[in-house]
This record gives sequence, C-alpha cells and structure tokens, in this order.
Amino acid sequence: MYKSRLKSVIWLVLFGLILAGCTGSSAPAYTIAGVKDGGEYNSAVTPVIKVSKGFSLVDLKLNNEAYQSGTPITQSGDYTLVIVAKDAKGELITGEISFTVEIKPQDQGPAKPQGLSVTSRGRSLWLSWEEQADAAGYKVYRGTQKAGGDRECLTEEPISAVDYKDEDVEEGKTYWYWVQAYDADERPSVLSDPVSSPPVTFAGEELLVPNQYGTIQAAIDASSDGDTIIVKPGTYLENLHLKGKNVTLRSENPLDPNVVASTIIDGQEAGAVIRVDNDETEVVISGFTIRNGTGVLVDGQHYGGGIYVLGAAVTISHNVITENGYGDLTGSGIFIDHRNSSDDPYRSSATIEYNIIRDNSGMTDGVRAWGGKYKIAHNTISNNIAPGVYLVGRGSIVEHNTITGNTPRDPSIAGGMYVNGAGHVVIHNTITKNTSSMGGGLLIMGSSCVIRDNTITENEATLVTSEDFVGGGGLYLWDSDNIVEDNTIQYNVSAGHGGGVYVVQTSSSKGIFQNNNIVGNTAGADGGGMYLYGFDPPYMEPPFVLVNNTFENNTAKGRGGAVFVGRSKTLTDEDGRELKKPDVRNNYQGNSPDNVYYE
Repeated sequence: MYKSRLKSVIWLVLFGLILAGCTGSSAPAYTIAGVKDGGEYNSAVTPVIKVSKGFSLVDLKLNNEAYQSGTPITQSGDYTLVIVAKDAKGELITGEISFTVEIKPQDQGPAKPQGLSVTSRGRSLWLSWEEQADAAGYKVYRGTQKAGGDRECLTEEPISAVDYKDEDVEEGKTYWYWVQAYDADERPSVLSDPVSSPPVTFAGEELLVPNQYGTIQAAIDASSDGDTIIVKPGTYLENLHLKGKNVTLRSENPLDPNVVASTIIDGQEAGAVIRVDNDETEVVISGFTIRNGTGVLVDGQHYGGGIYVLGAAVTISHNVITENGYGDLTGSGIFIDHRNSSDDPYRSSATIEYNIIRDNSGMTDGVRAWGGKYKIAHNTISNNIAPGVYLVGRGSIVEHNTITGNTPRDPSIAGGMYVNGAGHVVIHNTITKNTSSMGGGLLIMGSSCVIRDNTITENEATLVTSEDFVGGGGLYLWDSDNIVEDNTIQYNVSAGHGGGVYVVQTSSSKGIFQNNNIVGNTAGADGGGMYLYGFDPPYMEPPFVLVNNTFENNTAKGRGGAVFVGRSKTLTDEDGRELKKPDVRNNYQGNSPDNVYYE
C-alpha cells in the first residue's frame, strides 16, 4: 500500500515537470501562463510561453498549426499546445497541454484585422490596416521575429485610428508587426497575420542655401525624401511649395532666437509663404520668420497665410509666424486640413510646437487645424484675428500654450480657442485677454474633452444679440460631455450671461465640473461665476456634476452671483445625488447678489 502510494506521488511530480518543460536541471526549460493543462474556459485565453535562460524556443504548435506566443484564442474548440525547446547542448525538450475553450457567440470579439502594411518613410515606419465595423479600437504589436517570441505591445490602450507611426526604430533593423482589434466591451480579436517592415534606413543629405542653391525652392526641387535643407540667415523673397518632398527645412539654428529673427521667408503678399499639399508624410519646418503671406485661393476663399497644409503630415516648430493677412483669409498664420483626394491614412497629422504666432490678420483664426489629429504645444499665439486657435478633429492635445490678445474682426464665437470634435485634451494653457461675443477665452462645442489645469483669465464676451445662449466670458461649454477640473477661471467679463463659465446642456450631454477656482468674474445679466442652461426638454438631463469648486467674489447684475441654474432639477455630486439647497459641496464666498439661484 505504501509503495503503491509512493509510486503515484512520483508519477504526479514527473508529469508536472513535463508540463513545465523541466529537464534534469532544477530550472524549467519554459513556463506557460494564461492556460493550464485540462483547463476549461468560457472566454478568450492568451497562452504566453517564456523560455528560461540557457534555452531557446524551437517550435510552437496549436492543433498542429504554427502558433505565436501571446496570440489570443477567441474561438471555441478543443486545443492542444505543443512546445519544443532546446538547451545549450542542443538537446530537445518537448511538452504539451490540452484545454477547452467554449465562448458563446455574443461573447466573441471582433474579426481578425486585415490589410496590414508597413512602409518606411524618413526615419519612421508607417503602418496602416483596414477599418473594421465591429472594432472600437486597435492595439499594435512589434517584434524582431516572425514567430513573435519577443513581441511587445506599442499601444498601451486601444487606438481608434487605423494607422500608426513607429518612430522608435533602429537603423538597419527589420521589424515584424501585428494588429489586434478590440470591440466596445474590450473583447480582443485574434492577431493579424505578421507583416515585415523594410529595413530601416536613415538616408539623407544636407543641401545648403545659398552656398549650394541660390534659392530655397531650388533646394527643395533638388532634394529627395529624408534630406535636410539648411538655410543661412537672410531675407528670402519666396513662396515655397514642397511638391511631395519629405524633407526637413530649417535655419542654421532653430533654437537661437537671433537666428530665427534673421532667417526670413517673405511671401511678398503673393500667396502662402510655405505650401505643403502633395501627400507629404514627414515634413519638418523649423527656425524661420515667416511673413507677408496671403494664402492659397480655393473656391474663392483664401486659406493659410503663413503655412498652408492639405492632406499631409508636418512638424512646425521654433518659428515666428507673423504679419500674414488678407481680407477673407482663414488660418492667417497656419491652416491645416485633412481633405485631399489621396487615400493615404496619414494625411492631416501635425505637431505645432514652440512657435510664436502673432499679429496675423484676415477673416479669422491665427491657427486653424481641421479634421485631423494634432499636437499644439508650447506656442505663444497672440494678437491674431480671433479665435487664436480653431481646432476640429479628434484626439488632439493642446498643452502649455499662451493664447492672448486675440480679437474678432467681426462678431464670432471664441476669442482664445474654439474646439470641436471628440477626445481632445486641453491642459496647462494660459488663455488671457481674448475677446469674442461667445466664449471669450475658450469655447468647447459638441466635444468630449478633458479640460484641466488651465488658467483662463481676463477674457471678455461682448454681447451682440439678445439670445439666451450668448455669453461666457472665460469658458463656454455647448452641449458638451466634458470633464472640467483643476482650472483657474478668474476676472473674466460677459456683457450677457456667464461671466466665468457658460454651460448649455441638452438631454444627450453630461458634464463633470470639479476642483476649479472661479474667482472675480462679472456678468452683465445672470450667473456671475457660472450660468447653466438646459436647451431642450427634459432640461439638464443627465445630471451636471458640480463638486469641490470655489466660487469667490463673482458678481451678476441679474441673478446668481456665483451660479445661475436655469430650468434644472439635477445639479448632482459625483455619485448622482442631487445637491442640497443650499449647496454644501462647493465653497462660496463674497458673491453678489447671491450664491446659487434656481430658476
């Protein structure tokens, strides 16, 4: 009896060592995570096989077909996973496990992504794939082996785009890529088939102006993708056209303000100073003073006085863009639009950073970025025809900018910045001394944004109509499902409602407004600090969350010195509970004529 039980124990131990890939040494050849032998699963599983130090993976098969470690199994069935590893002496170690996956049809993830392609452009690799109707987002993976042994995820969260730019690549290497789709419930698809990149090359020559080429345009015409055109100080009377060239165009030292001030491209009021509209995918413009542009004439309207971009990808940095203008000019400093006849998915992406964009005139906008995904950061945007920034698209980042002194030529919406689209992040900006009839500092319309840690001060909304929805000296939120938190909104003025903040909310929108300081704002009508207006019945549904804000020394000539609540029953805390009357979840001090007024 004792010997029989001992034999059983020995057999179980040996069987476990085989599953773990153990040899005669103390360390296993490999380990398996995500599944176990004999397991039964009712959702997708992801087996991950890791070989130990001193071993290498020779073969991996799932139901007699090649398998890549880390690939989710999203289809029901009985599976056998066979692992073959090799030690330093070349001896093979083989093991296998079996398990069952049974997923209900309603629990299955999206279809396998198709159409993945990888191209080399400049110093980056560019990926694109087919959009799937059943996918809400995608993750991108990269490795150096087709089998995926060293595969890593490049996107921490699923991205909504069907393209990806991989800039963290090494010259001479070849990479393998996979894409995985996720639905709205975060259920994954199987990985796409692996696709190899071309070898990464950092080719490129330097072309010198005027040493080698008498004009900047001559250097552009002679350049190839990946080249750098370096321009010495001087005044160049040119209207430049990139003509599809993926090049870097820069002064001798873009980080030296004196070099930037003395390296001037003057458009002579004969069109846009720089034009990028031939499907360029990697253009850099850096270190110039760009002036006297009048834009590109399209269908009777002028666009892009300083820099005009259509359907291309650019980085615009360390420039002074100034004194561009024309009577009907839109995007007087910079105009970027995604619309183009090309099918290239990378059109209309831009980084605009560390520029001074000032004193541009026309009909509207210092910067207009339309329909793409943009990063606008560390710029000073001042004294332009309002708004200073006009942004439409999705998923853009606007951070660390100073937007000041922008005023409208005619009554307009938004003095400092206008934002429309979805998923934008507006953080760490200073928006001050801008003027408009509606949203003197910042206007968010129909967007799902995060607005955090901005200073919005001394802006003004000038009343030009008696309509209820005109006002908002500092911040205007129109039908917007936004998170607004940790901002300072002070000393703004509205000739109508909402000296500091104006909110228009319909039955489809929800807002969270928390941890903000609303101080010293003035309204000529109702809502000195904040005016809340429900536009369509049932008013203010779903609730507007208003917690942990400070309302101090705000003044209204009408009602609601701190807050005016119009046609609303559902001001709530973060848990959806209606605020008490008087409200104790926000701080009030020195507001006139009262704190909170309910209509």
